[in-house]
Amino acid sequence: MIIVICVDKFIGGAGNVAQLLARHFASRGDSVTILLDDLSIQKRYQLSNVSVKKRLSKKSNFIKNSFQTFQSIKRINPDIIISFLTYINREVLFSQLFSKTPVIVSERSNPYQTPPTFKGKLLRDICYIRASLITVQFEYFKGFSRFADHRKYVVTPNMILKSNHICKNYFSNIQNTISFVTLASKTPSKRIDLMIKIFKEINLKNPNTNLYIYGSVSTEPSIIKLIDDLKLNQKIILVNHISNVHEALSKHDIYLMTSSREGFPNSLSEAMSTGLPSVSFKCHDGLEELILNGQNGFLVDEENVDAFIRTSLSLVKNPLLRKEIGLKAIESTKKYNSNKVFEIWDDLIKHLNIKKLL
Repeated sequence: MIIVICVDKFIGGAGNVAQLLARHFASRGDSVTILLDDLSIQKRYQLSNVSVKKRLSKKSNFIKNSFQTFQSIKRINPDIIISFLTYINREVLFSQLFSKTPVIVSERSNPYQTPPTFKGKLLRDICYIRASLITVQFEYFKGFSRFADHRKYVVTPNMILKSNHICKNYFSNIQNTISFVTLASKTPSKRIDLMIKIFKEINLKNPNTNLYIYGSVSTEPSIIKLIDDLKLNQKIILVNHISNVHEALSKHDIYLMTSSREGFPNSLSEAMSTGLPSVSFKCHDGLEELILNGQNGFLVDEENVDAFIRTSLSLVKNPLLRKEIGLKAIESTKKYNSNKVFEIWDDLIKHLNIKKLL
């Protein structure tokens, strides 16, 4: 079978899933081509038996991008197309308007929040009529498109890779510093400024705490200034790059997430796989499918800062609770292991292939 996968780049959640799927399909004997918008760092990734090509010669507008996408796909003549991210999905579907090739489009964020404009949502919903299947990350996201047949929706959760590094700090830090941690990009929706202000209140009530912030947000001037203004330079540690996420996470005690917008939160799920208890704002109800509040983590109602602080402090003060939540977090991530998610994708493709032959 010839499979084309369209995605923006190899970094980020969509890019990671695209790579994993490409490797899986190639390992079972399929001919796989990834069409990327950004080829700048693709050479860093070893994708044996997978072809990597550019989708667009130059980004222009929706019509021109769709036409270039049509040409890129036509040269490959695939049996099935898999597309990631809303703006790429729209262009792929429009490009295949008069084609019978099955197209699976995958939403990688909260589709009720993206695209942000009415015009963008309308264009997406019209294009999605052409989709053979629409995959979302949670049951809660099903049915977002006003025109698409609801029978087309399928849940394909993110894969949570098993961690070789497990948190063992549940009791070792009873008398020592309790370390909060987060991973975040510079995206404003991560609300790291809010997290820092929340941590200030936590630290006032329990000075025996610190916060590690990993990721590109750690170089953001406004974040550095806020930490300085709140006199938290000795309490908040900024780290731009880490080579092993699981190893870094396992050295801490509690994971925090203050995002206002998320799809399937990769960093949070990585923290759960290492056994970290977590405290997160419930930015959408789909998170209740990942975190059972009070069992394998804590979900706090959006904007309830006082509850977020209280919950975080309860974990600081109670190592037994940290251990109980952390161990259940590890157990709950097992249902998202790669083999189980691959099985879902294999069934989707098998279904479309049979349907195409009928």
